[in-house]
Amino acid sequence: MTKAGDTSDDSQRAGRRRLGVVLKPAAQARSRNKLERLLEVGHDMMIEVGFDRMRVVDIAERAGCSTGAFYQRFADKEALLEALAQRFAERAWTLLDTMLLPERFAGQPFALVVRRMLVVMVRLASANAVLLREVVRASLRDMGAWTYFSSMRDHLLDRLLDVARQHPEVAERARPGGPIDLAVQLVLSSLISRSLADQRTMGMSDDDLAAELATVMIRYLQLEDAPWDPSLSPSID
Repeated sequence: MTKAGDTSDDSQRAGRRRLGVVLKPAAQARSRNKLERLLEVGHDMMIEVGFDRMRVVDIAERAGCSTGAFYQRFADKEALLEALAQRFAERAWTLLDTMLLPERFAGQPFALVVRRMLVVMVRLASANAVLLREVVRASLRDMGAWTYFSSMRDHLLDRLLDVARQHPEVAERARPGGPIDLAVQLVLSSLISRSLADQRTMGMSDDDLAAELATVMIRYLQLEDAPWDPSLSPSID
């Protein structure tokens, strides 16, 4: 039972809108900067001490604001995690939209599309491994944050299938639930599994892993392989 006057109990914040669910740009530059600072600090502290151990008071202090300013934007740490997941998904969408353009791969084999795409996917997952791991853990309690990752997956598949339909060697298989869809799901499952492990024990660089996963996908789709230099892949920064 909640004690009267208890200002720290989560029940006091019950009913507040969880701003992390729909992260809208703040109207004023100062407010936007503060929001971005809270997100950056929250992400950094999650890497440093883990989601469970980081505290709102410490996030606010490092971000240079009050705990009240934090709660004006987020109902709790879970909402902050959802906001971080949304921000990551939106950045990934932009990168994928830039990269997976049908005209970009005109006249090139679909295996090249696979290899270029896998380099970016692995690098993105590796750079955000802690966030991905915490979202997976949070999804066991509440699927809120995972919604953004699911949307990003669907967006990736839509863009990839659009490209595949322009390639005769895979056009007939470019459909939802088809072999390309399954191959991407398997790749994403591998990246999630990697994020849940200690990457220092994996013994494989990001680009080497991307090359291996691409080889598996290319062989599964029975495509003629095509070389790709990872250094030519777009930056994920």
